[in-house]
Amino acid sequence: MGNIQDLLGNRQKIISAETEQKSRDVTPRATQSHPQEEGSQQLPDKMRPVAQPELTQLPRPLPTTQPRSLPTPLPRMGAPRDKATSSQVLVLSWESGHDVTNIITYLVAEQNCDCPCVALSSLTKDSEWTSLVDQSSAVIFYTTPKSQRPLYKMGRYLDYCINKKGPEKVIVIIGDADVLDDDWTAKWEENQFPKTLQQFHILPGELDFINRKKLLETIKKIGTSLIIHTGPPENPPGSLKFGTVGIFSRSSQSDYAWLKSLLESPKLQDVVNEVRSVCISNRGYVEFYEEVIHCHFGILYHTKKRGRVNITDDTNSLYDIEIEYLATVLGRYKVLVVIDDLQDSSWKEKERIWWSQPSIQKYSRNLFLVTEEEKKDEEKLLNKLMEVIVSPAVEEEGPVGNSQTLTDSTRHGTDMDTE
Repeated sequence: MGNIQDLLGNRQKIISAETEQKSRDVTPRATQSHPQEEGSQQLPDKMRPVAQPELTQLPRPLPTTQPRSLPTPLPRMGAPRDKATSSQVLVLSWESGHDVTNIITYLVAEQNCDCPCVALSSLTKDSEWTSLVDQSSAVIFYTTPKSQRPLYKMGRYLDYCINKKGPEKVIVIIGDADVLDDDWTAKWEENQFPKTLQQFHILPGELDFINRKKLLETIKKIGTSLIIHTGPPENPPGSLKFGTVGIFSRSSQSDYAWLKSLLESPKLQDVVNEVRSVCISNRGYVEFYEEVIHCHFGILYHTKKRGRVNITDDTNSLYDIEIEYLATVLGRYKVLVVIDDLQDSSWKEKERIWWSQPSIQKYSRNLFLVTEEEKKDEEKLLNKLMEVIVSPAVEEEGPVGNSQTLTDSTRHGTDMDTE
């Protein structure tokens, strides 16, 4: 019995030894085709690399699950967009509260556009908002009856935007419309702007997330009114149109012949259609009133050759009635006062005249001072004239000289020192 067990044990040892020897004899074919070079050290069996089987095809990728679609976030203000389909709509406001932010958010979500917002104040320089107006497709004014500056006193901003973009590209949104009173409405309607601009009223409750349905409908109407993607405005940006310009004065036409020639120059042929010379006299008021009606833009001309600069608010003023009538019929922003034959056309001189004769500031967009020396360079004088007209109008009231809204370019354009 013991012998049988010994034989079985020896047979098992022999089988194990043969199996181990076979496993050692299995080597990669690449190794077999390149026998060990003479002199090289033979690695022990335990340190030899294990051969990898050859791959006949690439492994299949593991199955993946489709990621869950996420809701599209609202476009971020200032984020880059496709220039081929996007536009920029500028929002100007004397409000900087939560309501303006909500309206901008809804507008950006509804339209494929960027909506930068400028919170205007008495310290805002013209360059901070005019450059954005020039770059934008359209402009939205947001205001409320509680704004620091009411809408009816934002004429200089509205006028500039309309001249640059056209009235069809300027929209007025009045928030907190439920607290509008008759006095505010009457003062706003006295302006020339309500007749040409589209207006939208928004109630406080419409800005709430839950009750925003009506607001979204209003935003869609605003987007339609802006006509963002239907081409340029009727008057392309920068193409100011004067139409018929009237020069009104008590002086003879020979005194302002240079001004008429300037307005009729080839450079302004697309801007000015006609120039009319109108003589003002104490006996010819009927003619004056009739001529004003035929004009789109009025220039009140005065020369110091008459002795003094006594246009308004002065003893024996010459144009108290005329300047007010021009502003009433044409609008303050369509009236320019020109004072000729001065020794000094600096900004200081302009401030002095504004201070002493405030009706000039009240009833005209700006004051244009000219010296004899400046009239010798027609091209330079034309650039100076256009700078005064194209720049935003001065404030209707208050100390213009201390106003922070004036830009360096505006000061330079009206402050050309004679050499």
